[in-house]
Amino acid sequence: MKKIILAGLCGMMLLFGSCESYDNIVPEKYNKIISLQNAGEQSLDLYRTGENTIYTITAMKGGYTPNVAAKATVSVMNENEFAEYKKISGQDYKILPAECYTLNNAELDFTSADRWKKAELAVNPNIVEKYVKDGTEGYVIPLIAKSATDSILASANMIILKPKAVIDPTVSFKNLTGNTFTTEMESGGGTIELPMAMQVDNLWDFTIRVEVDPATTTVPKENFELDNEGKVVFEKGKNGKLTIKVKKLETIVNNKIGLKVSGIEGKSFAYPKDAVCVNILGPKFPLKADMLSSNAIEPSEGSLANLLDDNVSTYFHSAWSVSISGKHWLQVNLPESTNYFQFNYTNRQNNGNAALKDFDVLVGPDDSHLTLLRNFTLNDGLPTGGAGTFVSPELKTEQPIKVIRFICNQSFGGKFWVWSELSIRHL
Repeated sequence: MKKIILAGLCGMMLLFGSCESYDNIVPEKYNKIISLQNAGEQSLDLYRTGENTIYTITAMKGGYTPNVAAKATVSVMNENEFAEYKKISGQDYKILPAECYTLNNAELDFTSADRWKKAELAVNPNIVEKYVKDGTEGYVIPLIAKSATDSILASANMIILKPKAVIDPTVSFKNLTGNTFTTEMESGGGTIELPMAMQVDNLWDFTIRVEVDPATTTVPKENFELDNEGKVVFEKGKNGKLTIKVKKLETIVNNKIGLKVSGIEGKSFAYPKDAVCVNILGPKFPLKADMLSSNAIEPSEGSLANLLDDNVSTYFHSAWSVSISGKHWLQVNLPESTNYFQFNYTNRQNNGNAALKDFDVLVGPDDSHLTLLRNFTLNDGLPTGGAGTFVSPELKTEQPIKVIRFICNQSFGGKFWVWSELSIRHL
């Protein structure tokens, strides 16, 4: 009888992601050998859903000639096996009582064609909660693979599941950054799809109710609407999404739609109480390097093209190694005329040694007819550190303009300055 129980415990943390990687480590002397995928100690997340949590145990058959039949079983360790594991691992674990779980499909009967077999452990979170309160109690479910007829890989024959404290599942918006979803849109409006999901696979039919939060909304209410009156439908096996139809934008920036989940129909899951912000920006001008120019390009480093490469580690540096008469400026020739624009720039990544302290923005229909539109200083919140970003307010001009020129009056470097990125938005 071939039966490996506890030999080779020191190597049991070895993980296998595929049959190919598994075969590479099996000695050729084994015609066939069985192991458990994800062997070792594993955390087990449990959610309060009214359903059992299913943990899938995958056994693999490999070896020099794996295309033969094999048999194995997966079971919870007996007292002797568990005592030996605790002795070698140095952990003072306790076996979670059997009332907490059920092991299904534990008899693994591999045909000659099978390379994988799966067993299922159904864990009841409601019962587990009687024993596991904060995840530090030391309860585990120790699983072991055995065979009376075939070899078991000693370094991958056990899975020690460590249940965490039971969690209430939460339905929430996805693709957020700092509780904000940012998108671009033309002035004529468009459609925004905001996905919602749970931390667990959805096994139910229910509906989320979403409403507009007036306190955080700046887009006029007549300029947008929530599809399906803000009801987000979840179907079993699927997540949901909220669709927002925007009819019109009146500004480039400060277009915000605040949203709050107000309730759930058909299930009692948790949901975030704070408002989520949908931040709608005007589109960026599609700038190219040949649209940029300067009277003070530093010949040794920092090209104009670096401003448009979406890489904060590269930068444009105005001249420091050669003398330039007059103030250093950078000019943008827009691909089309506009009366409204907003610009963003980012300082050099490493430091703010040449960050701007004071600069002018000149505009005009061409570079022969430029007039001062606005001056910016540190009082306007200009960033002084490395990779600091400045987001200008929306700027309006009386006449359409096609040229924007930035003139450095003073920087922390004196006459020259450095930017890593530049973008300009419009409506």
